[in-house]
Formats: sequence, structure tokens, C-alpha cells
Amino acid sequence: MYCSNCDTPVGATDQFCSRCGRRLSTESAPVPDTTNAGPVNTQGNDDPAGTPNQDRLLEASHASIVPQESWPPTELARAWPRYWARLFDLLFEYAAALFLFGLLAPRVYADVRTSFNNPQGLTVVMLPIAMLLDAVIYGAFGNTPGKWLAGIRVLDFRGQKIGFFCYLRRNWKVYVFGLAIGISIIALLTLAKNHQKVKAHGQTSWDSELWTRVFQVKRGYWRTYATAGTYILIFTSLLALGIASKSAKFSVEQQLQFAAQEVNKKAPYMLDANTRLDGAEVLPGRTFQYDYAIVEMSGETLDRGRLAAALQGSFQRSLVKRACASLKGMLDSGATVRYNYRDSGGAEIGFVAVTSQDCATQSTRRAE
Repeated sequence: MYCSNCDTPVGATDQFCSRCGRRLSTESAPVPDTTNAGPVNTQGNDDPAGTPNQDRLLEASHASIVPQESWPPTELARAWPRYWARLFDLLFEYAAALFLFGLLAPRVYADVRTSFNNPQGLTVVMLPIAMLLDAVIYGAFGNTPGKWLAGIRVLDFRGQKIGFFCYLRRNWKVYVFGLAIGISIIALLTLAKNHQKVKAHGQTSWDSELWTRVFQVKRGYWRTYATAGTYILIFTSLLALGIASKSAKFSVEQQLQFAAQEVNKKAPYMLDANTRLDGAEVLPGRTFQYDYAIVEMSGETLDRGRLAAALQGSFQRSLVKRACASLKGMLDSGATVRYNYRDSGGAEIGFVAVTSQDCATQSTRRAE
């Protein structure tokens, strides 16, 4: 007696194959003994002694080895349904992880997006979070969206739902040995290798190690096409949406907010021995303000008259020159750049505001 899936010898009383874990009760059976069946009547009728004819013999043999619709399931999922279901799940969970990340920790999310502008770097960071979310969904619902659509399900070799930590451990192995921790070039090789394993043996190395199986619990070739088509439709839609968002023009206020975020990522830091940049903020009226502190000055030692004169004299002209050179685009959009100064205790000292009109005046003076 042999397993119909992997041809491993099995005992007559075994219910599961010791190698691949497939249920044997409805799939594997001894080949019917025809040695004492007597001569076969080829006329299409039973002979007088009651010996079955050839058609009935073939029908009985076929019925003993063809799997029936039953639970626990016995049919292992093929390679392509598994592949498209995994892609669908990763896309769904990747998008969900990004959404939750941006909702719960927007500042951290902005830092991550800025640090990893290329899709490959962001994938490496977000993929383990998506795999964790995949395990949470399985633990809560017993299946994931992509596998449900493809009609497949991850169970143990007896056809029972596996625990959360077993599924999480399986996802870890998929993450490392199947998806190559998100490194695309290596993942192409690992996916191709595991695709061949599933085609040859019906399972991967992590399924063999953890005694898990991916069963086809609902049949129909249309399920694979539906999963693949839905994945491609969602992926292309998100891709088009991303391209559209990149090409869209942001409002002046949004551009100012982005600029302030970039400054605040590095602040505070010392510009020189006496001046510290504490950050930037956007004020009403399209005003972009730099916040500076003079660290060696306090209200007791501060000569406010002298500082006020400096902010209206040569120091002001140097700030106007700097703003017109480095922030011309911001000024041309109608924004005001304001340099605000405080003493070491946080008390206001004064400010210099620069507009596009100041830049025009400066250019006129140079021409004269």
C-alpha cells in the first residue's frame, strides 16, 4: 500500500502518510485483487457465476482512490493558488500596516518614509510588520483574505486549525526562506525554488518541519484566476494612485508644513557658539518661521536697544540676502520667511520678516 501523493509505503491501518501527512482513508487503498476474479465477461453483462465485468472492476478501483469531498480536507493546494494568495495577502497587509502606522504614529511614519524613499528599503522595513499582521488575521478569523479567495487554508496535517504562535513561526520561515526578508532579487530565486518544491511534493520545507499543510478546501480553477486578477487590479490601482499623488501639486501651506518637518528633524542644533536653531513652524498667513535662541544672553544682561538696532541694520540685510538666495521658491509662492530670536530664557528679542518684495528691492539696489 502506497500514499497516492508521494508514493511512500504506508501500513494498512495508517490514517496519515508519515512523509507528507496526507489522509489515507479515502486516498490510498490496496489495488483490488483480481487474481481470483475469474474470467472477464466482455459482453457487457455479468456471467452466470456472478463475476463482475471489466467496467465494474475499473469503476470499483477508481472509486477507492479518488478523494471525496469531506472534512478534514485531503487535497493539497497547488503552487499557483498558493503564490497568488500570498501576493494578495502581502498587498492587503502591507497597505493595512502602512495605514495603521501613519494613523498611530504619524511622525515616526513620516521619518520612515523620508529615510526610505526607494520602495525596496520601505519593503524591508514594513514586510515583517505585514507578516505579523497576517498571523493576527489568521488567529482571529482562521484564514487570510487571499487564501480565502483562492479557496485554500493553512492547517495541520490532520486538517485542524493551527495555533497563533505556530502560524507566526511558519510566517517567520516564509519571511526568511521564502521572501528573503524582502530583498527582491534574492526573493525571486527563493520563490522559484519553493514553487518547484510544491509542484514536486505538495509542500515546502517549513510545512514539513512544522507539520502544517496548505489544503484546497474549496475547488474551482476560477478561484486562482479571480485571486490573480483581483491582485493585479488592486496593485495597478495603487500604483496609479501613487504616481498621481506624486505629480499632484501641493498647496503653499502643505509645502510650508513639509519644509518645517524637514527642519525639525535635525533641530535643535548649534549654528555657532552663541546661536541655536530650535526648529521651524508655520504661522497663519503663509508665514514660515525659524526659531533661534541666543544662548549666552538672558533678560538681565540683554541690551534690547542694541539688538533692535542690529535687527534693523546690517544684520537684517544679511538675513534678507540669505533668504532671497536659498528660499526664493518659497518667497515667490507668496510666503513670508520670518527669523525669530529669543534669549536663553525663552523671552522674545525680536524678528526679521522677509517677503518677495524685499528681494525685488534688493535687486533694484544692486542694479543701481
